[in-house]
Amino acid sequence: MKKTKLLVLALILGSISTGAISANAEEATGKIEFIQGAGSNGNDLYIDHVSKLDFGQKSISLTDQDYKSTGHTFSVVDLTGIYSGWSLSVKQNAQFKGNGGNGKDLSGATLSLTDVGTPVGATGVTAPSTINPTINFANFNQDQIIVQAAKNEGRGQWTFNHNANLHVPKTALAEKTTYQTTMTWTLEKAPTSNP
Repeated sequence: MKKTKLLVLALILGSISTGAISANAEEATGKIEFIQGAGSNGNDLYIDHVSKLDFGQKSISLTDQDYKSTGHTFSVVDLTGIYSGWSLSVKQNAQFKGNGGNGKDLSGATLSLTDVGTPVGATGVTAPSTINPTINFANFNQDQIIVQAAKNEGRGQWTFNHNANLHVPKTALAEKTTYQTTMTWTLEKAPTSNP
């Protein structure tokens, strides 16, 4: 009886040992390929939004006035996957012009973008290194760089806060109407030097 038990045990151990020797392993790979992303306009580098400036309703004045408009933002998105850098510029196309009456210019009025602040973007990603805190539109239809991102800066989405100031001299003597201007924002892939 003892002999039989020993034999069975020997057979079991032999089976375990044989299984360990014959085991093998296989390796498999996981793969993903990224191409450049795109916004709703199909571009991989684009302006997500810019705020409209509204200085509200003001009384015609006999003295110089500075009107403030606060809480504005603009946003840039870089999904190129190359991240060679970008440059954002802005210009005022023409003077504020009246909608009614004779459609006259708001003569001598000067628009500025002010307090361009620290950008908000993804954690751990390098922010654009060049930010001009104030843009004065002393000349119309002239691009001025407001933000620049060097290589590997400004990846993903970046949002910037800013305010605006409209200086209206007493000599403007506005008509009783709404005055409007337009601004053009331009985003380029390669940073350009300040003039």
